[in-house]
Amino acid sequence: MCRLAVAEGIAEVVCTPHWVYGLYDNTRDRILHCCGTLQRKLVDSAIPLKVHPGCEIRLEPDILPQITSGRLLTLNDTGRYALIELPGEFLHNYVENCFRNLMDQGITPVLSHPERNPGMIRCPERLAGWVGMGVLCQITAASLRGKFGPLIQRFTVTLIQHQLAHFMATDAHAPHVRSPRLSEAVLDLVAMVGPEAAERMVVSNPRAVLAGEKVDVPEPTPFSAHPSCETTSWWRFLTSRR
Repeated sequence: MCRLAVAEGIAEVVCTPHWVYGLYDNTRDRILHCCGTLQRKLVDSAIPLKVHPGCEIRLEPDILPQITSGRLLTLNDTGRYALIELPGEFLHNYVENCFRNLMDQGITPVLSHPERNPGMIRCPERLAGWVGMGVLCQITAASLRGKFGPLIQRFTVTLIQHQLAHFMATDAHAPHVRSPRLSEAVLDLVAMVGPEAAERMVVSNPRAVLAGEKVDVPEPTPFSAHPSCETTSWWRFLTSRR
């Protein structure tokens, strides 16, 4: 996977194994140890890739003390950004409170692949509200390329158009399925938003996160004031055909 990433033009990677309560117990100490071991192996193998520690944390109501205590890892262990995965199809009422509590402690939530969350697809205005609070969003390159289907591809484009996507990452899981491919999606992104905005999503903004620095993002573009969400019709059409 690291060799594939280098071939894609990737110079640095954040390793973000899942943490899911009762399923994946990837704690800070374990990830730091494994990431250090991987970096030494890359140096020994002359693979020019720098790896940074991170974790994709499934959101739970009591997640804050586990992060502030050092049990769970923030991105690059700076204590400033936490990669958060939303729980399941339904967005519970505790989500906003969790985000506020994290930000009150100086920790910015970075949502992983919101474009693939059914609740976000049904009502993107809620995501826009979170971004207005200061939450950041990371889309997956394969989503923009249509690898998860046309609904998710179109919704990914919608998020980009509405200034609701601040990073684009591989979300790679294996060498051959969900591999670390990025270059083609970057070309698509450049065609959509121009080279400067694309560079912010894949270079400048990630560098700021790695350094624990502030990420400056534009205000979200408002969705229609119509009571039903802009993407609801896509959702109903596609689910009715399954």
